[in-house]
Amino acid sequence: MKLVLWKEMMKGTKEDLPLRPFETQLEAEAYVTGLVDLIVMQSKDKGIDWKKVRDDFEIIEGGDMTDDENVKA
Repeated sequence: MKLVLWKEMMKGTKEDLPLRPFETQLEAEAYVTGLVDLIVMQSKDKGIDWKKVRDDFEIIEGGDMTDDENVKA
């Protein structure tokens, strides 16, 4: 299982914000690419760098998110 994180975006902390899990690396990469494209296209800063935005996301090996007591159903 792969977990997509948005680095240092957890409100009120410097922790990474978990976005969602995926079964494969390819699915996680496609999700991140779509997010980055959306952020870059919608940004008012027309000089925004796609690579810098992409670097704000991380894909890690993660467990089953449904087992996490902090995840609300």
